[in-house]
Amino acid sequence: MKYYLLFFIIIFNCSFSDTCSDAYTAFYTYGEFDLEEYIFGEDNCCDQHPIPLCGDDRIYFEKPDYADFTNSMYWDVISDSVAITRGDVRPLYNPLLQQEYQYGVSGAPENIIWHYGPTYGAAGSTAIDVEIPYASSSMALGGIYSYTTISIQSLTDGKSYDLYVTNWTQGNNPGTWPGNGGGNGTGNGGGVSYFRSGAVDASPVIQSITDVPNDQGNRVYLNFRRSMIDNIYHPIGIDSYTIQRFDSPNWVNLGSINANGNSSYIFEATTLADSTSENNALSAFRVYATNYVTNYNLESITEYGYSIDNLAPSSPTNFYAVVNNSQIELSWNHIQSNDLDHYIIERSMEESFVSFEEFETTQNFYNDNELNTLQTYFYRVLAVDHAGNLSDYTETIEVTSLLNDFDQIPSKVTLHNNFPNPFNPKTSFTYDLPQSGLVKINISNLSGSHVKTLINGNKDVGKHTIEWDSKDDHGNTVPAGIYFYTLTTNNYTKTNKMILLK
Repeated sequence: MKYYLLFFIIIFNCSFSDTCSDAYTAFYTYGEFDLEEYIFGEDNCCDQHPIPLCGDDRIYFEKPDYADFTNSMYWDVISDSVAITRGDVRPLYNPLLQQEYQYGVSGAPENIIWHYGPTYGAAGSTAIDVEIPYASSSMALGGIYSYTTISIQSLTDGKSYDLYVTNWTQGNNPGTWPGNGGGNGTGNGGGVSYFRSGAVDASPVIQSITDVPNDQGNRVYLNFRRSMIDNIYHPIGIDSYTIQRFDSPNWVNLGSINANGNSSYIFEATTLADSTSENNALSAFRVYATNYVTNYNLESITEYGYSIDNLAPSSPTNFYAVVNNSQIELSWNHIQSNDLDHYIIERSMEESFVSFEEFETTQNFYNDNELNTLQTYFYRVLAVDHAGNLSDYTETIEVTSLLNDFDQIPSKVTLHNNFPNPFNPKTSFTYDLPQSGLVKINISNLSGSHVKTLINGNKDVGKHTIEWDSKDDHGNTVPAGIYFYTLTTNNYTKTNKMILLK
């Protein structure tokens, strides 16, 4: 057993060989500790092993010898109900609530409890509800001396602070000691100076929540900074971190990871939904740092992040068309993906698809029966996932309709709405003729002036389509605005409105 113990001591000493880790250990185990060297020395110990007194909110407080302890300029005011100072041969007291320290009265300083050693030190973080003891070298136990650390806790808000005492003097009335004359000296001696941390918070801090790139969504990288006491040299430390997501009305555990002293950690978390251009699906996350022995549960501030579906679906394959009497039947291979939402079929009368119509379907086929006689159409298809990502187009298919059967003869003269409308620079007009005859299509502007004659002649029975390229009878491009097109036959006249955009 002695050999094992010796071996442990050798290993223990070797593991704490560097200056900063030695000092960090000493701070939390009440060993010999030089704060000014730790913070301002050449080793940059705060960068390697941060402690509460490393923070930018650290202050230096000094109440000089003989300074008037009733003057608020010599009070360390921490909150509206907590301050610290001392008079002659007095321990620290709260001048906001007390006129002076009263020996033997429990709860001094009022509204404060204290603990010998730093917050989250070797004995844990719970402060002790007793008065801060009188400081004198004649006291065997419990005194606060120079170059020692204590932690205090404000009872009004539960916040803790670390104090590193750099000076403590008896003052000008040393004949009055606690227990000998009541401890209430009359002089203004009793100097004290110390560094004080801001409110100690050892909780982990979520630094960023970012989308996992190039995935189907529902996942984010949650990056968080470690707890201040997640350090292999800390006497208590942190055992694990638990990541939670808020699923109203409850917080749900997503997983836990071991604490191993890393300066930061990354956890791949899941979200409830993906954000899209139409839906901002933010998820709320928090992190708990836990020590099982001391029952620490240090909670981070809640932060928010979102995931995005970054991957577009694959393009449909084996796209083909069949002309079947009154319709064109389109089909393609179905995409086997849970992320698929629907397909879009685009139809145009031009191979360039400058203007086109769209049809949506969740099936891998579409029957187009809105056709003109002997009209050539161009088709292409793409897939859309639940996040709105678009696949590449299929190849373009060219098909000509064959509506020559008798049952396809229109029953009456009809002028259909132009497409597209509004348009730029071209649009198409479709009309039905139940019998052959003279047909005129004229275009006029908003003031009624003639612009263009598209048709003036005999046409056969059936459906017909003609295109206008936004030019007048003289070949000049007309300006943007509202125009009218009028179909006239032997016994039929109709006028529709259209809008030209630029």
